[in-house]
Amino acid sequence: MTWTAAWIGATRYPLVMFSTHRVRSDYSSQLVLSVVSFVTGVTDGTRAAASHGWEDGYVVDETPGMYPTEWLTLPDVAEAIGETVSRVRRLLDESALIGSRRDGVLKVPAVFLVDGRPLSSLRGTAILLHDVGFGDDEAIGWLLTPEDTLGVAPIESLLAGRKAEVRRVAQALL
Repeated sequence: MTWTAAWIGATRYPLVMFSTHRVRSDYSSQLVLSVVSFVTGVTDGTRAAASHGWEDGYVVDETPGMYPTEWLTLPDVAEAIGETVSRVRRLLDESALIGSRRDGVLKVPAVFLVDGRPLSSLRGTAILLHDVGFGDDEAIGWLLTPEDTLGVAPIESLLAGRKAEVRRVAQALL
């Protein structure tokens, strides 16, 4: 499950926090509950935020049940694919790779690299997820979290060559 937070200025806690996987017809009620918990400082809301990996605006740990992966810094990715860091940044810009700030450093899940290259089906899937409204953090979270309709994490389906199935499910998130 991936959480998104909206911040006000330099405040310590986010004003709004909601799960992109739970945003459906009951979006308003979740948003109101989140606003109340953070504006009033309810400890349960703060503990919920910490337990889902949000601290000071960065994803700091993985949600239990996520597809296990190592996180690589950009120089590590460059070394793994035999390219320069500039080329890795271009791959991020082109959505051939997706990265997330972890402990303040931009990192890429190692599972997105296959045989020394970015997973070929990742680019189209990432573009589709961005079109649906997901940011990079949300897209990574969705790809690494088991999806009920697929029976596995979407990244597992992509690795197995089932990109059409993954994209059909992603498109239904609209």
